[in-house]
Amino acid sequence: MAAQSILEFFQDEEQHWVARLKCGHTVHMRHRPPQESRPWVTTPSGRSQHVGMEVDCKFCNMPQLPADVEKYKQTRVFDEETIPAGLTRDHATASGVWGRIVVQSGRLLYEIPERGESWVLRPSVLGTIAPGQKHQVSPVGAVSFFVEFLREKR
Repeated sequence: MAAQSILEFFQDEEQHWVARLKCGHTVHMRHRPPQESRPWVTTPSGRSQHVGMEVDCKFCNMPQLPADVEKYKQTRVFDEETIPAGLTRDHATASGVWGRIVVQSGRLLYEIPERGESWVLRPSVLGTIAPGQKHQVSPVGAVSFFVEFLREKR
């Protein structure tokens, strides 16, 4: 994982504490014993003492789109009822084809099982699919999303 320093804290719509990282990504910092033990996040002084602390950013490990790609098509919008079964099990894009998962509302779990990595995508967090990389998605409650397909500019 890529270590990134915490710039600040804020609360999300559910009042959970979130750290904004130097890379621009965010990570939840919850205190929910026994799963997550971070009592320091519950106080202003605890949070301020952790500004500058380095934490792993799993979003920095997601495949990154190269600069020289352009969108050439996209799927229709899917929701938790209309998502094709093929997207919920291992599948891959063709050679040279990148994908970008765009969540319009809700949350979508994006997994790359062979790498043992997963991300919860939401409107502010896009998913990037590398060419030929086996992956799968599954809704986390109500969701609306589509997939863009990109390739090298011609």
